[in-house]
Amino acid sequence: MSFRKKNTVPCLLLSYFILLSGSTQAAEDFWSDFYLGFAVGESELSRFDVCEQSAVQCDLKESSQKFFSGYEFNTFFSAEFGYMRYGGFELATNNESHLVTDIDSLFINSFLSYPVFEWVNVFGKLGLNRWSIKGDLFDKELSSNDLGYGISYGLGMNFSLSKSIGIRTEWERLFLDKNESDSLMGSVILSF
Repeated sequence: MSFRKKNTVPCLLLSYFILLSGSTQAAEDFWSDFYLGFAVGESELSRFDVCEQSAVQCDLKESSQKFFSGYEFNTFFSAEFGYMRYGGFELATNNESHLVTDIDSLFINSFLSYPVFEWVNVFGKLGLNRWSIKGDLFDKELSSNDLGYGISYGLGMNFSLSKSIGIRTEWERLFLDKNESDSLMGSVILSF
């Protein structure tokens, strides 16, 4: 009886340290697959009815920025979420520029990747976006200050410069009801 009491505390402490060391290693492995990224590029808005009128010139290309975080489940599958600002698109009438719309979105994307080389992989992505429009789209279906959900898809390539730094180039299309936006982006990715 006394033998059990004397060995209970050391056994519990030993078990605790074994579990702690195993969970610390599991936690390190878990966090090592997370990454953060920042992207810049150009977005183009299309399918504007007003742009087809002869008296209106549209500047529907604008610089865009994206912040994102992701998790790589394995070599072939990853997921990420983030925020993208598409910019303020303008049109010109009678030598005056007017803000047409300002678009941004929150998104979640899933990626299917295929390694071409050890440091290069190609990917396709599919996502869900909650977009926000501020301004006037000149479209009966989308009034000013509108919110909605839309899908996006894209293609691209990842280049691993080191274990913790990579770059990405990608094309993406976002659907905004009857309108759509195409983006070409370049990203810097930091892995943990």
